[in-house]
Amino acid sequence: MRWFAAYALLALLCVGSACAQFVKKGDLGNKKPMAFELALELTLKEAKGEHEFDIKDALELKTISSLAKHKGDFIPAAKWLEGRLGYAGMQNVKVYATPGGHPIVYGEWLGAGAEKPTVLVYGHYDVRAMPVKDSWAGPFEVTVIQESYFGRGMAGGKGALLMAVQGIEAAIRAAQLTAAQMALLPVNLKMVFEGQGEHGSPDLAAFLKEHALMVAADAVLASVGGPNVQGEAGAAGGSGHADKVAAAVWEAVMGEAAAYNRDPASTPALALLSSHVAPVTVFGWGLGDNIHASNERLKIARMGLGRELWAKLLEALGKPSAVAALAAEAAARAQKSEL
Repeated sequence: MRWFAAYALLALLCVGSACAQFVKKGDLGNKKPMAFELALELTLKEAKGEHEFDIKDALELKTISSLAKHKGDFIPAAKWLEGRLGYAGMQNVKVYATPGGHPIVYGEWLGAGAEKPTVLVYGHYDVRAMPVKDSWAGPFEVTVIQESYFGRGMAGGKGALLMAVQGIEAAIRAAQLTAAQMALLPVNLKMVFEGQGEHGSPDLAAFLKEHALMVAADAVLASVGGPNVQGEAGAAGGSGHADKVAAAVWEAVMGEAAAYNRDPASTPALALLSSHVAPVTVFGWGLGDNIHASNERLKIARMGLGRELWAKLLEALGKPSAVAALAAEAAARAQKSEL
């Protein structure tokens, strides 16, 4: 919300595609180019304060999808997310109403060109109701204890969603620092964030069918939080080339081997995305053992690494070998669907 005034002013000043890649703090495109790694490091460092505000704002959203009394909280939450995606650099950001009253938020960045792969990022901004009272100050207030953020949804949907948005935003800013003129990201991006991920995703199938062309992608990356079966973070499950790329980037950034997280078919939203869009690579972040429980936590260090991973994953997916492999997989799927 602290960034909203800046975004609103930007929207008034920008016309058409002229602001396809705006710069948040000055015309960085006119500065001396630098390597992507350094640009990313500087960008993440500069944005640290804004990231903290994001966490506070997201935690205040009382989006418990299973409780009717909180249905009125979902439209303001979706509008907050709409503004946040626009500020991050997404285009054509829109809130889509659903029959259940839990809006889906969509945004895209398609500046890489038709020859580059398109990646759809999925997440959810709702949380579960807890059977017992949380023991910290309040479930919808962020509390920092022992190098961890505590709050409802931090180890699950909200924490994972913020990692993706903040990491992708950092990639856009870093790309703008790596060339004398504004650079393009190496892949096209689409984002789908729903408000019923913790409640069976009953409205997601209709949305994906109605907007099939809009959400079409070569790979789906799902950032949904939680530990994998080993109790640590991992990325796996899509059975596509994006899995291999994600595993390699994961190991490089996190300093550990990517491990199996969950079968996409085991979760309604992931199964729908896999069948209607493309293979799903699922990210679990190993944020603690309190996901979907009281005293839910997100490790601060893990959050920072997650942002870095998202930015570097986009770069890796845009390399020629990945582009060719994803295109071949998409062609194979298209041929199979015609049979």
